[in-house]
Amino acid sequence: MSKANTITEPTNHTVAERVAAAAHNAIDQASPKLEQMEQRLRTGSEDTSAYVKEKSDEAKQKFNDGLEQSKDFARRNPVLTIGAAFTAGALVAALLGKRK
Repeated sequence: MSKANTITEPTNHTVAERVAAAAHNAIDQASPKLEQMEQRLRTGSEDTSAYVKEKSDEAKQKFNDGLEQSKDFARRNPVLTIGAAFTAGALVAALLGKRK
């Protein structure tokens, strides 16, 4: 039995070495491709981040512009603004009153 183990062990060791060498080879071959993929992902992420920031800034600017236009309208037309607010409040109150 010990002879069988002695004969089998070197063969297993050689197979293990071959598997390890093949794994190292595969990793070595994949490494440059993975580095390229990582760089593309980073670049894409940076581009996406810049795009989102740009669109966010545009949305903030549009919101602020709309707010300023609303304030200007209210300053130029105070009676109309108060009337519209009153009408909207009365409409909401009427709708909420009917729910009960």
